Amino acid sequence: METPPMQPCPGCGLPRVAAQIGVVPCPVCADTAPPVPAASPPPSPPPDPFAHLPADAASLQAAMAGGHPAATARSVTTAAAAAIRRGMRHLPAFALGLLAGSLGLWLIQQQLDQIPPEPQEECVSPPLRPVPPSGPELAQAPPPRPSDGDAAPDRPPENRPSPQPQPPQPQQVGVEPPEPRQDATPPLGWSQPPRTVWLHQPDASYTLPEELCRGGQVVLRGRIRELRIPGLSAQAHIDASGLEARSVFVGGLDGGSELKVFAPQGVVSVRGHVRDRARLTIHAPGGLVRFGGHRPANAPQPLIAAAARVEVTARQVRVEGTVRDPGTRLSVHLEEGGQLWVEAVRGGAQVDYRCDGRPADARAGLVEPTARFEPHAAD
Repeated sequence: METPPMQPCPGCGLPRVAAQIGVVPCPVCADTAPPVPAASPPPSPPPDPFAHLPADAASLQAAMAGGHPAATARSVTTAAAAAIRRGMRHLPAFALGLLAGSLGLWLIQQQLDQIPPEPQEECVSPPLRPVPPSGPELAQAPPPRPSDGDAAPDRPPENRPSPQPQPPQPQQVGVEPPEPRQDATPPLGWSQPPRTVWLHQPDASYTLPEELCRGGQVVLRGRIRELRIPGLSAQAHIDASGLEARSVFVGGLDGGSELKVFAPQGVVSVRGHVRDRARLTIHAPGGLVRFGGHRPANAPQPLIAAAARVEVTARQVRVEGTVRDPGTRLSVHLEEGGQLWVEAVRGGAQVDYRCDGRPADARAGLVEPTARFEPHAAD
């Protein structure tokens, strides 16, 4: 006889026949049904990855999660239509801004078209032409008069019309005046009669040719915007006291050279040395005269030295360097309320100044005991 399978009672654990559990009550705990297992809490839904997106994207994702093709298509169409409606709200403002920007660019272009182009200034360095020597050969010889034995002219001389004076011709750059020079003797210190150059271009710039910077002798006359002299040497003599310029740039002077410039209400800049018995005369009433500008950074650079003589007439004079050596002299004539600044006066050099009207503001950074920096003594 087979033994029926045994199974512990779910209530008290008493071994019982498996077929009787849940049918016949247990004699100990009277349990007839297996215990109902406790219900587990429902699982929490996963986090929504679209929670941070805008509402239209969340609704679109929710419609797509429905799974039904028709519902998904309708949701997508609805979301797209909503996005288009929201975009249409800003379309008038966008169109208005685009129109305003186009109108502004058109107005600016119209104003620029009405502005006339600025004329371009030309830097003219005309060739120098010497003044033709004076003499009767320059004048046109009169026609020969017939002698008593010759045939009589067609018209009596007394009935001939008198010649009309010719209007003056405009002067050009590099062209001398038609009248001959009355005095062809060379000035004091000049080895030969100088050549005269007339410059009549107030808006042009003139650069002295290099061959004249080395021993050349020339007189400049007229009016220009800018005069550039790279540097004089070998006893060059340049007289530009009759050439009115708004700005003058001088490279330097040495070797006994001489230079005279004229710049009323202008600026004169001397960038190089003035030395070795050079002579420099600057007449710039109401203007600014500056020596220096480029020098080594280790020490003051001697700019006026070796028995050079410099005479300056201006409202402001600034020497960014040293006046040095015996026999070197800088004479400054300042206008009323003028200013003078000299960086250093050394080695027996002399700097004197005088001023018209109110006392001038004259100062020197360093004056050695053997040097002099003082007002000009009255005659």
